[in-house]
Amino acid sequence: MSVCQILLKHIRLDGGTQARAAVDRAAIEEYAALWKDGARFPPIVVFQDQDIYWLADGFHRHAAADKAGLKKIPAEVRVGTLRDARLYAIGANTAHGVRRTNADKRLAVSMLLDDPEWSKWSNRQISEITGVSHHFVNNMRNERVATVATQSFGSQPPDAPEHPPVPAPEPTPAPAPGQAQEPAQPAPAPEPPDEEDCPPVDMTARPAPAPPPADERPRVAQLERLLQERDAEIKDLREHLGETADMLAEAQKEIERCHGILNADDRMAACEASTRTNSELARVIQVRNNGLMVENAQVIGFVKFWRRNFDSLMARVRKALETKEGDDLRAAIQDALSRDARKIEAKKKATTEEEEYNLLFGEAS
Repeated sequence: MSVCQILLKHIRLDGGTQARAAVDRAAIEEYAALWKDGARFPPIVVFQDQDIYWLADGFHRHAAADKAGLKKIPAEVRVGTLRDARLYAIGANTAHGVRRTNADKRLAVSMLLDDPEWSKWSNRQISEITGVSHHFVNNMRNERVATVATQSFGSQPPDAPEHPPVPAPEPTPAPAPGQAQEPAQPAPAPEPPDEEDCPPVDMTARPAPAPPPADERPRVAQLERLLQERDAEIKDLREHLGETADMLAEAQKEIERCHGILNADDRMAACEASTRTNSELARVIQVRNNGLMVENAQVIGFVKFWRRNFDSLMARVRKALETKEGDDLRAAIQDALSRDARKIEAKKKATTEEEEYNLLFGEAS
């Protein structure tokens, strides 16, 4: 990790590292005026991925420097991938910098919940990184579960076309809270003793393009993907059932604690009120738990239904091709097509010969 002067044009802003729903134009104007007056800002944070610099923290400072006509900006350079830069950006500005809006907080949490790996972290881990309460994270996670359940059982037919599966990213450990933040006020910073220009970058370098989606997939492959999706949904529902059970157990312990001190006259009324509140909480949690169990049973039934259809389809295909379990279906299909083509050709040839025969001998008779 080092601090150096880097050209603004060498910094990439298009990697999805912006963790704000919108930038504050007033803050950019204020920062730009301070840049022109000679004020010094703390360095922005960029991640160097081979020959590419990804901006992770300091979008307002970068925009203000560009507006002020600067060519270079002080930057703290860290070695890492685009994925590292995104994770750092999510944790930036949680306590300092331009005040975050509710939309900014939801975007930061969504960037973790929408990720195949980061979404597996606990609510408390995500809340520590994003600087919100774990209840805020839990509510957003429940919104996604409700949306998935609605789409699975209501709006999406079994044969609806699917999106290509997203490849799982390389594992990344959950970072500890307390990452460097963007400052709220641009206090003057001392001149670094050895601040040099960053090494030049090759701007023609680009990340490797994602592989193009495959052409139309056969029905068998579509059924396999559908089964994988349902398995993932079942796993997600089971995790949420576990969290709900933990909340129910905590509420039950609180009720039992209040029952134990009901004999104290001076705390009787307070404990009765607390007991009623916790009883209602336990009832609500129990209702939610029952609903999740019903949804889980529906998902399991849905998976079994498609598994039976898949097995039946495969059995009919193998019976038609006269193949056994473990045989190469592709080769069997090609052989069947070749046989059919030969039969058709032979039939056409026989028909032609018969017509010639009838033409010759029919006229003679």
